[in-house]
Amino acid sequence: MDASIDVQTRGPARETRPPSLDFGAGPDELTGGELRVLRLLAGGASNREIASCAEISENTVKFHLKNVYGKLGVSSRAAAVFAAVQRGLVGGD
Repeated sequence: MDASIDVQTRGPARETRPPSLDFGAGPDELTGGELRVLRLLAGGASNREIASCAEISENTVKFHLKNVYGKLGVSSRAAAVFAAVQRGLVGGD
């Protein structure tokens, strides 16, 4: 029996939305806030400067950076900027 037919006879699919629709960032994609913090970081801004420019608290900056590090698989500011440049997330000027 064809596997696609067999799956259809077992009941409703577990995925309730069409897979082609975009419902936001996946677990490895940066959110808008994370990307903004990363871009400011790449420009050489400190946490305090990022917070001021983005109009968020320094704790929120730290939270975003922790998430950025995890999603990029890095453990430092310099490594995050390097990975972001390599992936085209920020300019490499």
